[in-house]
Amino acid sequence: MVMDGSTSGHNSGEFAQQITQELINWYIAADGKLTAETLTARLRQIHEIVAEAYPQASASYMIVNIRPDATLALYAGDCLLGRRNAKRGIEWLSRPHTLASVTGETSIASIADRPARHLLTRSFRAREFCFPRP
Repeated sequence: MVMDGSTSGHNSGEFAQQITQELINWYIAADGKLTAETLTARLRQIHEIVAEAYPQASASYMIVNIRPDATLALYAGDCLLGRRNAKRGIEWLSRPHTLASVTGETSIASIADRPARHLLTRSFRAREFCFPRP
């Protein structure tokens, strides 16, 4: 799991830490197979727990669960997942949720040069629950 508190939201670092701790505690105690649905349901419950204490906070996240039979990756924001290829460099498996990448046709390298990369279209925010994307 990667959780990155927003620099613009008040107490976003503490917000991200609380989300992380809640998710880790749940994951350790969880019985059964982790699915996108069970993880999303837990994220929604965590949102209900932490949103009131951090009304202006937000965080980006990437959660990856790798098992022998399946890999699950859910995210919101600008945390990225990639696979290193010795010949071609990094093959990005996710796209950032930013205004710089809203069309989906922009390369990750060119997004890095745009100021709009700092404007997230999805994240874990206190104001409202945003569903993660696979």
